[in-house]
Amino acid sequence: MTPVERLRAAIEKLESMRAACTPGDWDFESMPETGESRIYSEADGFAFMSATTVTFFPVPGGMKPNDAELIVTLHRTIDAQISILRAALARAEAKIAGGGVERAVWSNARDALALADAILGSDR
Repeated sequence: MTPVERLRAAIEKLESMRAACTPGDWDFESMPETGESRIYSEADGFAFMSATTVTFFPVPGGMKPNDAELIVTLHRTIDAQISILRAALARAEAKIAGGGVERAVWSNARDALALADAILGSDR
């Protein structure tokens, strides 16, 4: 995959995942008395995940209460990640169209490419 293809694929993947998710403002709640945390939607009070009850993937030792906070925090960054990737793609395409040497163009976009590669994981 070329660098441009990697950026486009990462943008497409995030936008697709965001569109397929339950919309709304998600938050987390830690419950020290039970040792669990949960992710929920403020709009309807729907409990999305409880750290002590999630069994859809195996985790040695079970999930940790901080997992809910991390997931919610990362969910809140999706729009910013898409914006960063789109800006890097637009700058690179403009430089390449203007005759910029592709190697030099991408040396200035390493962070955006690292983000794209992390999003794509084994899909790249």
